[in-house]
Amino acid sequence: MVKQGLKLQQAILNTKKIITPVYIGNNVSIGAKAVICNSVIGNNVRIGEKSRIEGSILWNDINIGRKVKIDNSIVVSNSFISRNLKLSLWPGIQSSCCSRYIVLIREK
Repeated sequence: MVKQGLKLQQAILNTKKIITPVYIGNNVSIGAKAVICNSVIGNNVRIGEKSRIEGSILWNDINIGRKVKIDNSIVVSNSFISRNLKLSLWPGIQSSCCSRYIVLIREK
């Protein structure tokens, strides 16, 4: 099930891959070929093209560059994550474990 603060635009589903469950806040921009899986995306978030967000929570007012992979992490408000970055809790931790471990990122 995909949930959004207001209404999820059909355009998002046509050009991106959304793997439920996912919550997408208001005023969210998702780049082409981006993948969002089992995550919560806050308000005013920009996700660059070819980025992948999996098992993570992105708070409000975040800018994610292109080709970024965020896995099993929490990114706090007002963060900027540059392009071609891989952000993961620890190598080998699977998304089913993400409720036990948290990584907070703030780069602004």
